[in-house]
Amino acid sequence: MYPDSTFGGRATLSLLYPGPDGPVATERYEMFREGIQLSEAIRFIRRAIEGKKLGDELQERAKRSLDDRAKLFAEGAFALRHMPAAEDAKLLALAGEVARELEGKKK
Repeated sequence: MYPDSTFGGRATLSLLYPGPDGPVATERYEMFREGIQLSEAIRFIRRAIEGKKLGDELQERAKRSLDDRAKLFAEGAFALRHMPAAEDAKLLALAGEVARELEGKKK
């Protein structure tokens, strides 16, 4: 990464920085992108739950999982420096299960 002097000491405010072949993503940009992916996964699962599109077992497990995640968030377990990657992996795995079940019902 470029030294702070390249951006006049404002490198932490940038999502991209100039690379040799064009813009390059910063760590901040990657965190932003990951946050959007996690938000979309939560939204996808919640819509399936609210639409009662899942089997009973997955419906209950998905609801409990989102409730548990919300509780962890409210308790401060998702503070930026303590972001639990394992919890994010569980969420994405659950979104995959939901997608597979919904795809199976289309056939």
